[in-house]
Amino acid sequence: MVVGTQAWYSSLVAEIFSDEDQKLILDIPMSLSWPSDKSYWWPTSDGMYTIKSGYWLGCLGHMRTWELNFGSLVVMDVLYKRHIRPNKTCFVSGFEEETILHVLFDCKYALEIWRLSGFRELMIDALNTSFSDRLRWIAGKVDKVQCRTIASLTWAAWFCRNKEIFEGIVVEPEIVAAGFVKLNEEYISYKTKVNIATSVSSLPTSATWNLPPSNIFKVNVDAHISGSFGVVIRGDKGQLLCAAVKKIRSNWAPEMDEAEAARFGVKLARRLGYSNVILECDALNVVRTIHNRQEEAAPVFLMFDDIVRISGDFNIFCCVHVRRAGNTAVRLVARWETDFDRERVCMNCFPQRLQTLADIDLK
Repeated sequence: MVVGTQAWYSSLVAEIFSDEDQKLILDIPMSLSWPSDKSYWWPTSDGMYTIKSGYWLGCLGHMRTWELNFGSLVVMDVLYKRHIRPNKTCFVSGFEEETILHVLFDCKYALEIWRLSGFRELMIDALNTSFSDRLRWIAGKVDKVQCRTIASLTWAAWFCRNKEIFEGIVVEPEIVAAGFVKLNEEYISYKTKVNIATSVSSLPTSATWNLPPSNIFKVNVDAHISGSFGVVIRGDKGQLLCAAVKKIRSNWAPEMDEAEAARFGVKLARRLGYSNVILECDALNVVRTIHNRQEEAAPVFLMFDDIVRISGDFNIFCCVHVRRAGNTAVRLVARWETDFDRERVCMNCFPQRLQTLADIDLK
């Protein structure tokens, strides 16, 4: 570790370990408190072993998850790599490479479906590294109902593509998509009626940015792509007090990026001397974990443990969820350019575009 930076000494790691081990080591987040080393169970999201998760291991050879299943979806890119097709050209568009992401999000039918879906802005911001990365990123931004709707819409895009390729039928994508969403809703309704429902506590959420109570400061955070994190701090009248972005070299999963954005936010608020803080972000999993003060073994919980520990330094602290429409100002800041391993912090004087977004929140 490079002393004082919470960053790995990458050149030394490169000297000692193989390329594969280097990636695994450098993707482990550094804690602020130097906890003792411990083992964790990688097949579960919290790193804790259960008997049920132990049985998963025996099934991995033939029963794959969505990530692996969609990784082998038979599109032109996959057929080309298997030397079955001479090129990757999409049959529908006629010129673009047909990857899994192209078929489900960027092809002719998919574009029309997402344009009318209400998720268009979400898809513009979503990761483009792989389907599995995009799915995990989306799952951290929306609730379960919205996630099921998105799954139905990807299914509809795949159906429309196959209709044209294999049957020569050009369908109306919005009609197909509506039918698939309705089918999903009917299934959920039926499942609810035939199963005994158990009540679970849900976290409150806000669709817009709202003023914090008097003498309390709101800290909004967001992660953009991999390794870029934004923070906006505002006062009880909605005034901008601080906007900051930092960038690090990492290949983290989306849930780790969102957790690091939250950690950056509380670290900055403490550093600037704020004592009454509301931490607000659009990642439900982050809000839920901080709210419940979960203590688990997976590497991402090194970040959550730091957040909970820092929160004890404030007189008032809570973490709340806001939908993406209420988090636009910090989404802009997270896109600011800055050097790796450096912070760019603005106070008192802010770009006009950021000020405009902040003013819109108050209307």
